[in-house]
Amino acid sequence: DNVQLLELYQEVLGDLGYEVQTADRGELGLNYARENQPDCIMLDIMMSDMDGLDALEELNGRDPSIPIIIITGFPSAENAIEALKRGAFDFLTKGCTLEEMIATTQRALERRQLHLENEDLLQRLQDANANLEQQVSDATAQVRELAEFNQSILEGIDAGLLASDNEGNILFGNSAARRSLQLTTDELV
Repeated sequence: DNVQLLELYQEVLGDLGYEVQTADRGELGLNYARENQPDCIMLDIMMSDMDGLDALEELNGRDPSIPIIIITGFPSAENAIEALKRGAFDFLTKGCTLEEMIATTQRALERRQLHLENEDLLQRLQDANANLEQQVSDATAQVRELAEFNQSILEGIDAGLLASDNEGNILFGNSAARRSLQLTTDELV
């Protein structure tokens, strides 16, 4: 509701290299936030067309990763507590220094950047995990095929073939070995 403050914040943050979009009414700001994905939102509690805390709740419900800084000309512990309960990142008064506003904005943007980096890393990790699972599945299928192929070769050999462990327990005998010994597979093992 304070156009001079709105213009001052836009100029100061713009001079620092930030892209700043402003709205002098709550509904305009909400529409912008719905259509775009801002990295940070500064929101007045007292707006001409809506309650800022209700707007905060809606914005936070849409994307809780976007830090929302509440700004008010009527600071109270009640408002600050309620804003924080509804998901505000921080709470500033309109009488705060530009340094405080800049520092709070930078902290909010750092938090947003960390969130986006974490999302990216999580997605890359999920993609890598899916790729590894596919590779394990492919390798398992290849091993199974090779084992079946080896088994068919060993079964097809005309000479009897036995395989045992170090203790002499028979682990495998091909069909020629079972015929020579006149044993079933279960009896042979």
